[in-house]
Amino acid sequence: MEKSLSTCKPKPKVYSKPRKQGAPFSLDARLLELSSHGKLNEAIFILQQSDSVKPKTYISLLQSCADLGSIEIGRKLHSCARLLPGTNCAVETKMVSMFAKCGSLEDARKVFDKMPKRTLITWSVMIGAYVREERWDEAVDLFYLMMREGVIPDSFLLPRIVQACASIGDCKTAQLLHSIAEKKGFLDPTVDTHVANSILAMYFKCGKVKDGRKFFEKMSYRNLVSWNSVISGLSQHGLREEAIRVFDLLISEGLKPDIFTWNIYLSNFSKFENVSLKFATDLIRKMENQGISPDIFSWTSLVSGFVQSGKCRDALQLFDEMLKSKVEPNSMTIACVLSACAKLKWLSTGKLLHSYSIRKGIDKSVLLANSLIGMYAKCMMLEEAQKVFDKMSDRDVVSWNSIIGGYAQARFYSKAFELFSLMDKFGFQRNAVTWNAIISGLFQNGEVDGALELLSKMEASGVTRNLASWNTIIAGMVQNGYFDEALNIFR
Repeated sequence: MEKSLSTCKPKPKVYSKPRKQGAPFSLDARLLELSSHGKLNEAIFILQQSDSVKPKTYISLLQSCADLGSIEIGRKLHSCARLLPGTNCAVETKMVSMFAKCGSLEDARKVFDKMPKRTLITWSVMIGAYVREERWDEAVDLFYLMMREGVIPDSFLLPRIVQACASIGDCKTAQLLHSIAEKKGFLDPTVDTHVANSILAMYFKCGKVKDGRKFFEKMSYRNLVSWNSVISGLSQHGLREEAIRVFDLLISEGLKPDIFTWNIYLSNFSKFENVSLKFATDLIRKMENQGISPDIFSWTSLVSGFVQSGKCRDALQLFDEMLKSKVEPNSMTIACVLSACAKLKWLSTGKLLHSYSIRKGIDKSVLLANSLIGMYAKCMMLEEAQKVFDKMSDRDVVSWNSIIGGYAQARFYSKAFELFSLMDKFGFQRNAVTWNAIISGLFQNGEVDGALELLSKMEASGVTRNLASWNTIIAGMVQNGYFDEALNIFR
């Protein structure tokens, strides 16, 4: 007989205890929430009222501060480190990283120096920070300190130290790093190619071309970065023909040059005196046939090379070809073409380029403005040169030298000397080019005594005479009839 429904007892329902609406989070949960929303000032206020915080939570706050880049908040967080239970290497390493990313290597170093224990990660953070700020000497000093503490760089850190050595020409330390890389197996291409390529580039940057070649020849695996380092290194040391041979060898081994390789190649070829305009344009077409579009650096490399080798008309024709190819020039390109106009004294073309640079908004470039001053001065348009100089919001020594040299060449010696005298007032230190220009002007004006007096002042100011200085003195004495004195100066 079935039980009556009215007599069946229902099973009791089991309920989980709900969190009360508006119930407070735990301290760490609340801090993590604020950290994720970048509300660090509010998080710091809560921290200052607390007794302790978990290391994981504190690391999250440090990371948020690093992302924000606020050194002020970083220092406040640092003051809250007392809430952590004991010392924690991971927390301290994160704090070093945070200070470095917020732009204070001094604060980062203070934390680093006080750490009772430093891991390889800690050293990598500190050395990496110095490298980013291009404080190469301090990065190398830290490497030696790290070695004294028995910590060896890994394949990630070693290339950074190599970069620092290359930047200051420290071959001795670089060779030590090369030795460490060999012993640790970092040069094995199955492990990493970055270490080998960084060592290769370092040898060329330190001027050890022979060592760089040997290292390149011994590399069991050479990628395009390796080939580019050799081609670039040889080019920088004036071994252009050898760089071109390496380029040809690269192609013969079945590798495809990238845009960087091509740009080095173009820059090299354009500097040879016997290179024709047709050959240069053929190279551009060859690039295009290989599926690589010449960029602004490709064209500028060619134009610059032709100007430097004295082929100014060819440089201007190349510039026209570039415009036809729909590649828009930048301030560097315009500056190169203006140099060609100055040498040819093509004022009308120079003016057109000036107008173009204004329309494109690139006339504020210091490099381009200096080229404009030089072009106008060479074309004896000193009023225009002065206008460009006066409008410059930023000037460098080249700006002053260009305008002073322009007035001196045009025999406006009083104006040249006035500007020469003003350089100190505006905080610019005269170099050999400045002194040579004004001394040359005095000689041209027949003021031999004044020129020789300035020559003695040049030495007293600590500026060493260069070859141009000696040529200026000898030519000046000859121009003014002091032949015996000129011969004695030559001797």
